[in-house]
Amino acid sequence: MVEDMPTLFRILYCCGLRPGEVLHLEVGDVDLKKGVLLVRASKNDNDR
Repeated sequence: MVEDMPTLFRILYCCGLRPGEVLHLEVGDVDLKKGVLLVRASKNDNDR
């Protein structure tokens, strides 16, 4: 079942992001070496 789940839904579930936050993600927002995902344009226009 996990193999069928699109990446978008995995990020929503595992990272606790809102749909609008995921849609605004860019490649530069992901740092795999540090394990960090920068969320821009979140609710109330705060980065987290």
